[in-house]
Amino acid sequence: MIDKKPTRRYYCIIEDKGCDRVSVRKKRNIIISILACVLVLMAVGYALLRQSLNIASTGTLTGVWDVYISDMRVKNTNGKATELTHSFNATTANFEVDLYMPGDYVEYYITVTNDGNIDATLNQIIVNATNSHEDIKLSHTLEEGEVLNGGESKTYTIKIEFNKNATKIPDIEEPVKYEIKLIYQKPLENGSGGSSGGSIGTLSDKILADNTAQSDSSIDFSQISSDTNGKGLYYTSTNTEGNATTYYFRGAVDNNYVKFGTQTKNKCTYNGKDVSYLTVGEGLIFEYNPTEEQCLSTNVCVSPYYGNVVGMDGTTDFTCADMEGTQTSEKATFTSNVTEDILWRVVRINEDGSTRLITENTVGSSEFNTNYNDNAYVGYMYGTAGSTTYEATHTNTNNSTIKTYLDNWYQENLLSYSSYMSPDAGFCNDRSIYTGLGYGGTNDTYDTYYGAYNRLSNTKQPQFVCPQTNDLFTTIT
Repeated sequence: MIDKKPTRRYYCIIEDKGCDRVSVRKKRNIIISILACVLVLMAVGYALLRQSLNIASTGTLTGVWDVYISDMRVKNTNGKATELTHSFNATTANFEVDLYMPGDYVEYYITVTNDGNIDATLNQIIVNATNSHEDIKLSHTLEEGEVLNGGESKTYTIKIEFNKNATKIPDIEEPVKYEIKLIYQKPLENGSGGSSGGSIGTLSDKILADNTAQSDSSIDFSQISSDTNGKGLYYTSTNTEGNATTYYFRGAVDNNYVKFGTQTKNKCTYNGKDVSYLTVGEGLIFEYNPTEEQCLSTNVCVSPYYGNVVGMDGTTDFTCADMEGTQTSEKATFTSNVTEDILWRVVRINEDGSTRLITENTVGSSEFNTNYNDNAYVGYMYGTAGSTTYEATHTNTNNSTIKTYLDNWYQENLLSYSSYMSPDAGFCNDRSIYTGLGYGGTNDTYDTYYGAYNRLSNTKQPQFVCPQTNDLFTTIT
């Protein structure tokens, strides 16, 4: 006999997009309680909420992109299934149900409305499942390629069901969670829509449309990426902002390049490849935007590890042979003030839907900080060297050498694109302490280990949330 009350009950926190167990009530018989959190996200991107479209030669039409969830309600229940709660806003719908026995199900009506005057095509439906079980199924009536015309609403059915043919109660320790992401696209400016030839709304939409994302739960992060250990596009909601889903590329993939913006710089090249100017001091400093004098100062050294290098004429203790390179008998070619597209690689899709990029082009060279004898100088910004508290050492008062360099490069090359930049996603200069104090004299300086050391040496797990607000640097903070 099956007890009619569930032993487990879970709830879904909309803000955190996650599920937590409320209570566990011990019963003599094993009962199933399943939560299905369905997060229906209109991934259209904030930049497309308002825009203008040029319609052939008839002038300019001001287009409004406004696709959202407008209603959610229970359609039907079967058996002993119980609907505990549901809620929705413009971009997210959540529900929580208890399923007791085979054949139980709960169905919902969810209505999506297009209040804009731009037709929207449902380009892709992405379903992710956590702690899934073969006898617990999610189904829906959504269809890829379906067009939601401007001013139109459509109602879909989403159903969570306990397989009626199941022969036993599943032993599920953690709640089952489903996430459905709907990617809508706008049509081409000539009015044609559909998934072929259409223009995806945002870069993150395009990435998800062109790749199949996999869960990273099976990756062994203590080992390098390989064809069998994490290579491609992955998603996770672990160690992220608000437990929101983020997507990221891992391994030697070759389909994550984009061009964005331009930069003007001197070009020093040899056989079509960039040449850097090397100076040897406390360390090796490579200048990738050399002057003409630097570029032509010596013959080119071709190194398998450092690329094409000039600047070593045999008068320093560091030579081409030290880099296992080959000293050629030729000079590089110098061209001044060359404007080039900036090539980037996509690192990941942030929790807010923006896309994180890293430059493939060289943008110059700089020390991180000119001083290095105090904990303060590990900071992208820093406080007062010689301080006796962590706060005074790591307060964001002074710009580091590298921050000044990058700020200037940004002003010269990317400032005109600032409207495309996310104001919230940023660079995390993680100064959280693993061991040590993070301040003090010489002994403490060398005994301090920061958060990155712990992740690389101990936990072997990536982290997508910045541990300390003080360490997150964005375009506005």
